[in-house]
Amino acid sequence: MRRIAFISHSSADKTVAEEVCLFLETNGVPCWIAPRDVTPGKNYGAAILDAIDECSIFVLLLTAQSNKSGQVIREVERAASSNSILIPFRVEDVQPSRDLEFYVSTTHWLDAVTKPFAKHLHELLKAIRNWEKSDGTKNEVVAPTAASIPLGRSIPTQSRPFYRSASFIIALLAALFFCVVSAFLLLRHKAAFSAQTPAATSTAAPTASSPRATESPSPADTPSLPEATASEPLPERVAPSASPESTRRRPGAPRRPIPAPDLAPTASGTPSPVQLKPGQPLAPSAPSASSSISAPVIREVAASSERRVNGQLHKAGLAFDGNRGTAWVPDGDGIDKSISVHFKAPATITSVSLLTALAEDKEFTGRNRVHTIRVTFGDGTNQVLTLEDRARMQRFELTHPITADWAKFDILSVYRGKKLNHTPIFEIMFNHDPE
Repeated sequence: MRRIAFISHSSADKTVAEEVCLFLETNGVPCWIAPRDVTPGKNYGAAILDAIDECSIFVLLLTAQSNKSGQVIREVERAASSNSILIPFRVEDVQPSRDLEFYVSTTHWLDAVTKPFAKHLHELLKAIRNWEKSDGTKNEVVAPTAASIPLGRSIPTQSRPFYRSASFIIALLAALFFCVVSAFLLLRHKAAFSAQTPAATSTAAPTASSPRATESPSPADTPSLPEATASEPLPERVAPSASPESTRRRPGAPRRPIPAPDLAPTASGTPSPVQLKPGQPLAPSAPSASSSISAPVIREVAASSERRVNGQLHKAGLAFDGNRGTAWVPDGDGIDKSISVHFKAPATITSVSLLTALAEDKEFTGRNRVHTIRVTFGDGTNQVLTLEDRARMQRFELTHPITADWAKFDILSVYRGKKLNHTPIFEIMFNHDPE
Protein backbone atom coordinates (compact mmCIF):
# COMPACT_ATOMS: atom_id res chain seq x y z
CA MET A 1 0.00 0.00 0.00
CA ARG A 2 1.39 3.37 -1.04
CA ARG A 3 1.82 5.79 1.86
CA ILE A 4 0.74 9.40 1.46
CA ALA A 5 2.16 11.33 4.43
CA PHE A 6 5.70 11.26 5.85
CA ILE A 7 5.76 12.39 9.51
CA SER A 8 9.07 14.05 10.40
CA HIS A 9 9.69 14.44 14.12
CA SER A 10 12.34 14.41 16.82
CA SER A 11 12.65 11.23 18.87
CA ALA A 12 11.81 13.35 21.93
CA ASP A 13 8.36 14.06 20.40
CA LYS A 14 7.56 10.39 19.76
CA THR A 15 4.28 10.46 21.73
CA VAL A 16 2.83 13.41 19.80
CA ALA A 17 4.03 11.99 16.46
CA GLU A 18 2.34 8.64 17.14
CA GLU A 19 -0.91 10.44 18.07
CA VAL A 20 -0.85 12.38 14.77
CA CYS A 21 -0.06 9.19 12.84
CA LEU A 22 -2.90 7.25 14.53
CA PHE A 23 -5.43 10.01 13.78
CA LEU A 24 -4.47 10.29 10.09
CA GLU A 25 -4.44 6.54 9.49
CA THR A 26 -7.77 6.13 11.29
CA ASN A 27 -9.19 8.66 8.80
CA GLY A 28 -7.78 6.89 5.74
CA VAL A 29 -4.39 8.62 5.26
CA PRO A 30 -1.57 5.99 5.22
CA CYS A 31 1.54 7.36 6.93
CA TRP A 32 5.24 6.55 7.12
CA ILE A 33 6.84 7.14 10.54
CA ALA A 34 10.16 6.08 12.04
CA PRO A 35 11.16 3.83 13.63
CA ARG A 36 7.93 1.84 13.05
CA ASP A 37 8.22 1.59 9.27
CA VAL A 38 11.98 1.00 8.95
CA THR A 39 12.39 -2.44 7.38
CA PRO A 40 14.56 -4.71 9.58
CA GLY A 41 18.00 -5.13 8.06
CA LYS A 42 17.66 -2.10 5.76
CA ASN A 43 20.00 0.86 6.02
CA TYR A 44 18.28 3.49 8.18
CA GLY A 45 19.32 6.43 6.00
CA ALA A 46 18.24 4.67 2.80
CA ALA A 47 14.86 3.85 4.35
CA ILE A 48 14.29 7.53 5.17
CA LEU A 49 15.18 8.64 1.61
CA ASP A 50 12.93 6.01 0.00
CA ALA A 51 10.01 6.97 2.26
CA ILE A 52 10.31 10.71 1.50
CA ASP A 53 10.44 9.96 -2.23
CA GLU A 54 7.37 7.71 -1.91
CA CYS A 55 5.17 10.10 0.10
CA SER A 56 3.73 13.14 -1.68
CA ILE A 57 3.09 15.06 1.57
CA PHE A 58 5.71 15.87 4.22
CA VAL A 59 4.32 16.74 7.69
CA LEU A 60 6.89 18.49 9.92
CA LEU A 61 6.15 18.45 13.65
CA LEU A 62 7.66 21.80 14.63
CA THR A 63 8.82 21.77 18.28
CA ALA A 64 11.78 22.99 20.28
CA GLN A 65 13.39 19.55 19.90
CA SER A 66 12.88 19.23 16.13
CA ASN A 67 14.26 22.78 15.75
CA LYS A 68 17.70 21.53 16.81
CA SER A 69 17.52 17.96 15.51
CA GLY A 70 20.05 17.34 12.77
CA GLN A 71 18.05 14.35 11.51
CA VAL A 72 14.89 16.45 11.09
CA ILE A 73 16.82 19.17 9.23
CA ARG A 74 18.25 16.57 6.81
CA GLU A 75 14.77 15.15 6.21
CA VAL A 76 13.36 18.63 5.43
CA GLU A 77 16.22 19.30 3.01
CA ARG A 78 15.51 16.02 1.23
CA ALA A 79 11.78 16.76 1.07
CA ALA A 80 12.48 20.16 -0.48
CA SER A 81 14.77 18.65 -3.12
CA SER A 82 12.20 15.95 -4.01
CA ASN A 83 9.37 18.53 -4.41
CA SER A 84 7.26 17.13 -1.58
CA ILE A 85 4.32 19.17 -0.29
CA LEU A 86 5.62 20.61 2.99
CA ILE A 87 3.09 21.14 5.82
CA PRO A 88 4.67 22.51 9.04
CA PHE A 89 2.46 21.44 12.00
CA ARG A 90 3.52 23.58 14.98
CA VAL A 91 2.65 21.85 18.26
CA GLU A 92 4.76 24.12 20.49
CA ASP A 93 4.98 27.92 20.61
CA VAL A 94 8.39 28.17 18.90
CA GLN A 95 9.79 29.85 15.82
CA PRO A 96 11.70 27.78 13.23
CA SER A 97 15.47 27.67 13.67
CA ARG A 98 17.84 29.25 11.16
CA ASP A 99 18.35 25.82 9.55
CA LEU A 100 14.60 25.32 9.02
CA GLU A 101 13.58 28.93 8.33
CA PHE A 102 14.75 28.78 4.70
CA TYR A 103 12.36 25.91 3.94
CA VAL A 104 9.28 26.86 5.98
CA SER A 105 9.34 30.68 5.87
CA THR A 106 7.32 30.77 2.63
CA THR A 107 4.67 28.29 3.73
CA HIS A 108 1.70 28.74 6.03
CA TRP A 109 1.88 26.81 9.26
CA LEU A 110 -0.86 24.80 10.89
CA ASP A 111 -0.82 25.92 14.52
CA ALA A 112 -1.70 23.29 17.11
CA VAL A 113 -0.54 25.19 20.19
CA THR A 114 -3.95 25.88 21.69
CA LYS A 115 -6.36 23.29 23.02
CA PRO A 116 -8.21 21.15 22.12
CA PHE A 117 -5.54 19.33 20.14
CA ALA A 118 -8.09 17.21 18.24
CA LYS A 119 -9.44 20.33 16.49
CA HIS A 120 -6.04 20.99 14.94
CA LEU A 121 -5.71 17.37 13.86
CA HIS A 122 -8.90 17.84 11.83
CA GLU A 123 -7.36 20.95 10.24
CA LEU A 124 -4.30 18.89 9.27
CA LEU A 125 -6.50 16.15 7.80
CA LYS A 126 -8.47 18.76 5.84
CA ALA A 127 -5.28 20.26 4.39
CA ILE A 128 -4.04 16.81 3.30
CA ARG A 129 -7.42 16.00 1.73
CA ASN A 130 -7.38 19.30 -0.18
CA TRP A 131 -3.99 18.45 -1.66
CA GLU A 132 -5.16 14.94 -2.60
CA LYS A 133 -8.23 16.31 -4.42
CA SER A 134 -6.48 19.16 -6.22
CA ASP A 135 -3.36 17.12 -7.05
CA GLY A 136 -1.55 20.48 -7.06
CA THR A 137 2.08 21.23 -7.68
CA LYS A 138 4.33 20.08 -4.86
CA ASN A 139 6.02 22.47 -2.51
CA GLU A 140 3.40 25.19 -3.00
CA VAL A 141 1.84 27.04 -0.08
CA VAL A 142 -0.75 25.08 1.91
CA ALA A 143 -4.22 26.59 1.53
CA PRO A 144 -4.49 28.77 4.66
CA THR A 145 -7.28 28.74 7.16
CA ALA A 146 -8.00 31.10 10.05
CA ALA A 147 -6.24 28.72 12.43
CA SER A 148 -3.22 28.26 10.17
CA ILE A 149 -2.24 31.91 9.62
CA PRO A 150 0.69 32.90 11.89
CA LEU A 151 0.73 36.27 13.60
CA GLY A 152 1.76 39.07 11.27
CA ARG A 153 0.59 37.30 8.06
CA SER A 154 -2.44 38.40 6.05
CA ILE A 155 -4.98 36.17 4.38
CA PRO A 156 -4.54 36.28 0.57
CA THR A 157 -7.48 37.80 -1.37
CA GLN A 158 -9.15 36.61 -4.57
CA SER A 159 -7.18 39.15 -6.62
CA ARG A 160 -3.83 37.63 -5.63
CA PRO A 161 -3.60 35.12 -8.57
CA PHE A 162 -4.14 37.94 -11.11
CA TYR A 163 -1.57 40.04 -9.29
CA ARG A 164 0.95 37.23 -9.49
CA SER A 165 0.24 36.72 -13.19
CA ALA A 166 0.74 40.42 -13.93
CA SER A 167 4.03 40.45 -12.02
CA PHE A 168 5.21 37.42 -13.97
CA ILE A 169 4.38 39.07 -17.32
CA ILE A 170 6.15 42.30 -16.33
CA ALA A 171 9.25 40.38 -15.24
CA LEU A 172 9.21 38.38 -18.48
CA LEU A 173 8.98 41.53 -20.63
CA ALA A 174 11.80 43.16 -18.65
CA ALA A 175 14.02 40.10 -19.15
CA LEU A 176 13.24 40.06 -22.89
CA PHE A 177 14.08 43.76 -23.18
CA PHE A 178 17.36 43.22 -21.37
CA CYS A 179 18.30 40.36 -23.74
CA VAL A 180 17.56 42.48 -26.84
CA VAL A 181 19.65 45.40 -25.56
CA SER A 182 22.53 43.10 -24.61
CA ALA A 183 22.51 41.45 -28.04
CA PHE A 184 22.51 44.86 -29.76
CA LEU A 185 25.48 46.11 -27.73
CA LEU A 186 27.40 42.87 -28.34
CA LEU A 187 26.90 43.05 -32.11
CA ARG A 188 27.90 46.72 -32.12
CA HIS A 189 31.08 45.95 -30.20
CA LYS A 190 32.01 43.11 -32.57
CA ALA A 191 31.44 45.36 -35.60
CA ALA A 192 33.67 48.06 -34.12
CA PHE A 193 36.36 45.50 -33.32
CA SER A 194 36.25 44.07 -36.87
CA ALA A 195 36.59 47.56 -38.34
CA GLN A 196 39.68 48.31 -36.23
CA THR A 197 41.49 45.00 -36.80
CA PRO A 198 42.61 45.56 -40.46
CA ALA A 199 44.04 48.98 -39.59
CA ALA A 200 45.96 47.49 -36.70
CA THR A 201 47.40 44.65 -38.79
CA SER A 202 48.18 46.71 -41.89
CA THR A 203 50.87 48.85 -40.21
CA ALA A 204 54.49 48.94 -41.24
CA ALA A 205 56.44 45.69 -41.61
CA PRO A 206 58.01 44.28 -38.48
CA THR A 207 61.17 45.95 -37.32
CA ALA A 208 63.60 45.36 -34.49
CA SER A 209 61.74 47.87 -32.33
CA SER A 210 58.36 46.23 -32.91
CA PRO A 211 58.81 42.47 -33.23
CA ARG A 212 55.91 40.14 -33.89
CA ALA A 213 55.05 37.51 -31.33
CA THR A 214 56.72 34.16 -31.99
CA GLU A 215 54.08 31.93 -30.37
CA SER A 216 52.84 29.02 -32.42
CA PRO A 217 49.46 29.53 -34.12
CA SER A 218 46.26 28.50 -32.35
CA PRO A 219 44.81 25.05 -33.05
CA ALA A 220 42.29 24.70 -35.85
CA ASP A 221 39.38 24.24 -33.50
CA THR A 222 39.76 27.74 -31.99
CA PRO A 223 39.16 31.13 -33.70
CA SER A 224 42.27 32.94 -34.92
CA LEU A 225 43.49 35.79 -32.75
CA PRO A 226 45.14 39.06 -33.88
CA GLU A 227 48.89 38.93 -33.75
CA ALA A 228 50.30 40.54 -30.61
CA THR A 229 53.37 42.58 -30.00
CA ALA A 230 55.88 42.00 -27.23
CA SER A 231 54.00 44.49 -25.05
CA GLU A 232 50.74 42.56 -25.55
CA PRO A 233 51.54 38.82 -25.29
CA LEU A 234 48.98 36.23 -26.24
CA PRO A 235 47.19 34.68 -23.25
CA GLU A 236 48.18 31.16 -22.40
CA ARG A 237 45.65 28.48 -23.29
CA VAL A 238 44.95 26.09 -20.47
CA ALA A 239 44.18 22.61 -21.72
CA PRO A 240 40.99 21.25 -20.15
CA SER A 241 41.71 18.48 -17.70
CA ALA A 242 40.49 15.08 -18.73
CA SER A 243 37.42 13.93 -16.91
CA PRO A 244 38.49 11.12 -14.57
CA GLU A 245 37.08 7.76 -15.47
CA SER A 246 35.83 7.40 -11.90
CA THR A 247 33.06 9.95 -12.52
CA ARG A 248 31.30 7.50 -14.81
CA ARG A 249 28.77 5.81 -12.54
CA ARG A 250 28.75 2.03 -12.87
CA PRO A 251 25.81 -0.22 -11.89
CA GLY A 252 25.83 -0.63 -8.12
CA ALA A 253 28.35 2.19 -7.60
CA PRO A 254 27.51 5.14 -5.29
CA ARG A 255 26.05 8.30 -6.87
CA ARG A 256 29.05 10.40 -5.80
CA PRO A 257 32.54 8.83 -6.09
CA ILE A 258 34.54 8.99 -2.87
CA PRO A 259 38.22 9.85 -3.48
CA ALA A 260 40.93 8.08 -1.50
CA PRO A 261 43.28 10.86 -0.22
CA ASP A 262 46.50 8.87 -0.05
CA LEU A 263 46.32 7.13 -3.44
CA ALA A 264 48.58 8.02 -6.36
CA PRO A 265 47.11 10.88 -8.43
CA THR A 266 45.78 10.21 -11.90
CA ALA A 267 46.70 12.08 -15.06
CA SER A 268 44.20 14.80 -14.19
CA GLY A 269 45.84 15.40 -10.82
CA THR A 270 42.97 13.99 -8.72
CA PRO A 271 43.04 10.63 -6.94
CA SER A 272 40.94 7.74 -8.22
CA PRO A 273 38.14 6.69 -5.86
CA VAL A 274 38.32 3.25 -4.28
CA GLN A 275 35.18 1.51 -2.98
CA LEU A 276 35.38 -1.22 -0.34
CA LYS A 277 33.53 -4.36 -1.39
CA PRO A 278 30.91 -5.71 1.08
CA GLY A 279 32.28 -8.77 2.84
CA GLN A 280 35.93 -7.78 2.42
CA PRO A 281 37.59 -8.64 5.79
CA LEU A 282 39.13 -6.04 8.06
CA ALA A 283 41.73 -7.51 10.41
CA PRO A 284 43.27 -5.66 13.39
CA SER A 285 46.42 -4.01 12.06
CA ALA A 286 49.86 -4.03 13.57
CA PRO A 287 51.03 -0.78 15.23
CA SER A 288 52.00 1.72 12.57
CA ALA A 289 53.12 5.32 12.33
CA SER A 290 50.74 7.98 13.60
CA SER A 291 48.07 8.84 11.07
CA SER A 292 48.16 12.31 9.55
CA ILE A 293 44.35 12.30 9.24
CA SER A 294 42.64 13.77 12.28
CA ALA A 295 39.58 12.26 13.93
CA PRO A 296 36.20 13.57 12.71
CA VAL A 297 34.22 16.07 14.77
CA ILE A 298 31.03 14.47 16.09
CA ARG A 299 27.75 16.40 15.83
CA GLU A 300 25.12 13.90 17.04
CA VAL A 301 24.93 10.40 18.55
CA ALA A 302 21.83 8.17 18.70
CA ALA A 303 21.11 4.57 19.68
CA SER A 304 18.26 2.10 19.28
CA SER A 305 18.04 1.76 23.08
CA GLU A 306 19.76 2.81 26.34
CA ARG A 307 19.85 0.76 29.54
CA ARG A 308 19.69 1.84 33.15
CA VAL A 309 22.10 -0.09 35.40
CA ASN A 310 22.04 0.41 39.19
CA GLY A 311 19.87 3.49 38.71
CA GLN A 312 22.23 5.10 36.18
CA LEU A 313 21.28 5.57 32.53
CA HIS A 314 24.09 4.61 30.19
CA LYS A 315 23.46 6.91 27.22
CA ALA A 316 24.72 6.53 23.66
CA GLY A 317 27.02 9.56 23.88
CA LEU A 318 29.13 7.84 26.56
CA ALA A 319 30.68 5.63 23.84
CA PHE A 320 32.21 8.73 22.18
CA ASP A 321 33.11 10.92 25.19
CA GLY A 322 36.79 9.87 25.37
CA ASN A 323 36.32 8.61 28.95
CA ARG A 324 37.06 4.90 29.31
CA GLY A 325 35.29 4.81 32.64
CA THR A 326 31.87 5.37 31.00
CA ALA A 327 29.99 3.18 28.53
CA TRP A 328 26.89 2.91 26.38
CA VAL A 329 24.76 -0.10 27.38
CA PRO A 330 21.82 -1.21 25.17
CA ASP A 331 18.73 -3.10 26.32
CA GLY A 332 18.74 -6.90 26.65
CA ASP A 333 21.85 -8.83 25.69
CA GLY A 334 22.80 -6.20 23.08
CA ILE A 335 22.29 -8.38 20.00
CA ASP A 336 20.59 -6.55 17.09
CA LYS A 337 20.99 -3.24 18.95
CA SER A 338 22.67 -0.33 17.16
CA ILE A 339 24.39 3.00 17.75
CA SER A 340 24.97 5.67 15.10
CA VAL A 341 27.11 8.82 14.95
CA HIS A 342 26.84 11.84 12.62
CA PHE A 343 29.82 14.09 11.85
CA LYS A 344 29.72 17.88 11.48
CA ALA A 345 31.20 17.54 7.99
CA PRO A 346 32.11 14.64 5.66
CA ALA A 347 35.21 13.04 7.16
CA THR A 348 37.92 10.74 5.86
CA ILE A 349 38.05 7.49 7.88
CA THR A 350 41.14 5.28 7.87
CA SER A 351 40.53 3.11 10.96
CA VAL A 352 37.97 2.17 13.62
CA SER A 353 38.88 1.36 17.25
CA LEU A 354 36.61 -0.27 19.85
CA LEU A 355 36.95 -0.86 23.60
CA THR A 356 34.45 -3.40 24.98
CA ALA A 357 36.13 -4.33 28.28
CA LEU A 358 38.46 -2.63 30.78
CA ALA A 359 41.85 -4.09 31.68
CA GLU A 360 41.51 -2.94 35.30
CA ASP A 361 38.25 -4.89 35.60
CA LYS A 362 39.57 -8.35 36.52
CA GLU A 363 36.10 -9.88 36.29
CA PHE A 364 35.21 -8.46 32.90
CA THR A 365 34.12 -11.96 31.81
CA GLY A 366 31.13 -11.57 34.13
CA ARG A 367 29.47 -9.30 31.53
CA ASN A 368 28.80 -9.83 27.81
CA ARG A 369 31.49 -8.60 25.42
CA VAL A 370 30.98 -7.76 21.75
CA HIS A 371 32.11 -10.59 19.47
CA THR A 372 31.07 -9.38 15.99
CA ILE A 373 29.77 -5.95 15.00
CA ARG A 374 28.80 -4.55 11.60
CA VAL A 375 29.87 -0.99 10.76
CA THR A 376 28.05 0.84 7.94
CA PHE A 377 29.30 4.17 6.58
CA GLY A 378 27.33 6.93 4.89
CA ASP A 379 28.79 6.08 1.46
CA GLY A 380 27.19 2.63 1.56
CA THR A 381 30.29 0.69 2.65
CA ASN A 382 29.61 -1.93 5.34
CA GLN A 383 31.93 -4.42 7.03
CA VAL A 384 31.70 -7.03 9.80
CA LEU A 385 34.42 -6.67 12.45
CA THR A 386 35.40 -9.63 14.64
CA LEU A 387 36.81 -8.67 18.05
CA GLU A 388 39.13 -10.73 20.22
CA ASP A 389 37.93 -11.45 23.76
CA ARG A 390 40.48 -9.14 25.35
CA ALA A 391 40.23 -6.15 27.67
CA ARG A 392 42.00 -3.60 25.48
CA MET A 393 41.33 -1.16 22.65
CA GLN A 394 41.16 -3.06 19.36
CA ARG A 395 41.98 -1.12 16.19
CA PHE A 396 40.80 -2.09 12.70
CA GLU A 397 42.65 -0.56 9.75
CA LEU A 398 40.58 0.05 6.60
CA THR A 399 42.05 -1.31 3.37
CA HIS A 400 41.39 2.06 1.75
CA PRO A 401 40.30 5.36 3.29
CA ILE A 402 36.66 6.29 2.79
CA THR A 403 34.76 9.58 3.11
CA ALA A 404 31.39 9.65 4.89
CA ASP A 405 29.23 11.94 7.04
CA TRP A 406 27.89 9.22 9.37
CA ALA A 407 28.56 5.70 10.65
CA LYS A 408 26.35 3.05 12.27
CA PHE A 409 27.35 0.04 14.41
CA ASP A 410 25.06 -3.04 14.72
CA ILE A 411 25.93 -5.69 17.34
CA LEU A 412 25.64 -9.15 15.71
CA SER A 413 26.96 -11.53 18.40
CA VAL A 414 28.54 -11.43 21.88
CA TYR A 415 30.78 -13.39 24.18
CA ARG A 416 28.35 -14.46 26.92
CA GLY A 417 29.02 -13.21 30.45
CA LYS A 418 29.08 -15.51 33.45
CA LYS A 419 26.98 -13.28 35.73
CA LEU A 420 25.41 -10.31 33.92
CA ASN A 421 23.50 -10.22 30.63
CA HIS A 422 24.32 -6.72 29.42
CA THR A 423 26.85 -5.66 26.78
CA PRO A 424 28.71 -2.36 27.30
CA ILE A 425 30.77 -0.51 24.70
CA PHE A 426 33.17 1.81 26.52
CA GLU A 427 34.68 3.68 23.57
CA ILE A 428 34.41 3.92 19.75
CA MET A 429 37.09 6.00 18.05
CA PHE A 430 38.01 6.90 14.45
CA ASN A 431 41.55 7.43 13.12
CA HIS A 432 42.91 6.60 16.59
CA ASP A 433 46.68 6.16 16.78
CA PRO A 434 47.78 2.86 18.41
CA GLU A 435 49.03 3.26 21.96
